[in-house]
Amino acid sequence: MFAEVHRTLAPGGYLLWGDYVGNERLQPTQGYGRPVSYESDLLPLNRMIGLLEQAGLVVTARLEQEPGGLVSRPHACLLARKPETPWGASFLRRGRWCQIADGHGAAVRPRD
Repeated sequence: MFAEVHRTLAPGGYLLWGDYVGNERLQPTQGYGRPVSYESDLLPLNRMIGLLEQAGLVVTARLEQEPGGLVSRPHACLLARKPETPWGASFLRRGRWCQIADGHGAAVRPRD
């Protein structure tokens, strides 16, 4: 799914993703006062970050909310950006290059 997001985003474009995170399978029986029947697997936050990076996106910000109050399970939001240059993501994905923190996410240099 994130490969398709990467394909359709313009260079330098952003994706804001938010959802519940964790390591459990949900099988609700009620939804909005009505019976429901489905399964949903929550994924750990680091797994979601890995999926975004595997698709060639660079995670630039993350917000995590622990359960409490009205929130019954951990929730997270990730801001990911498609690199400005088409070759930047492939070098980052292969792990041979690292990103320079220049605020734009486009400059890369060889790792030391």
